[in-house]
Amino acid sequence: MLTEQNMHATTGGLIVLAHADQKLQDTFLSVPLREYTPNTPTTPSEIRRILAGVREHGYVVCKGYVSPHAMGVGVPVWSAQGKVVAALTVAVPIHDCNPMTLVPALTVASRGISRALANPQTYRQLPRFNPA
Repeated sequence: MLTEQNMHATTGGLIVLAHADQKLQDTFLSVPLREYTPNTPTTPSEIRRILAGVREHGYVVCKGYVSPHAMGVGVPVWSAQGKVVAALTVAVPIHDCNPMTLVPALTVASRGISRALANPQTYRQLPRFNPA
């Protein structure tokens, strides 16, 4: 679950933070950040480098940031106004997957979600799913 306290360690948090305004980034990075594993980035310079990479490349890979056995891969979801409104992420076992095989699939799915957000009336209503 994404909270203000763990944005630096999660794929969704880093995607959202990378596209947040500078004031919010500065405020977030002004407090000590928790280290979940030895791989968790916790210094402002390290996190700023990651955020710049997210903006430049359009995705993030978090290898062992929260769990030494898991890796997160994520991409942004855009509004019709060109703002990041969400992140689409997956978590996979760290040793069983090449993250770059997931980025294209996530990107295609994210674009579909972005289109649906921009034009909600063009998509047919699916039946509601009510788990028992």
